[in-house]
Amino acid sequence: MSSAAVIYLDASLIVEITTLTLRQNEQDDAVVRDYGLLESAAHRPRSSSFGVEHYPGLFDKAAALMQSLARNHVFVDGNKRAAWNCTATFLEVNGAPLIEPVDQDRAEAFVLDVATGSLGDIEDIATALRTFHAAG
Repeated sequence: MSSAAVIYLDASLIVEITTLTLRQNEQDDAVVRDYGLLESAAHRPRSSSFGVEHYPGLFDKAAALMQSLARNHVFVDGNKRAAWNCTATFLEVNGAPLIEPVDQDRAEAFVLDVATGSLGDIEDIATALRTFHAAG
């Protein structure tokens, strides 16, 4: 899939999704801990060198986004929830929705593995994400 066809989440949309996520749990709005890390997370899925995409597949891009949000503690609170919901949104707007209803325990364990680095390879994260995909 070429980058031109992919819809990416920008930093402001990531903050908005995270705020909505926190409000669902009766918490305050998202507070960004590090704007540099936020911008980095938003741009990582589309990164390239010498015209070659670092993450050529949609699920590779989603894995890069998830890993950046889950591991880098962009927000004061809600980083793992932000990682899951932003990744799910990214996949959905690009025509690859997740299975509904999501197995919450399995999803939580998966994101925790990404956040702690137990699941650290982008290809492994992408493979795991595919198991949550409706066509997966």
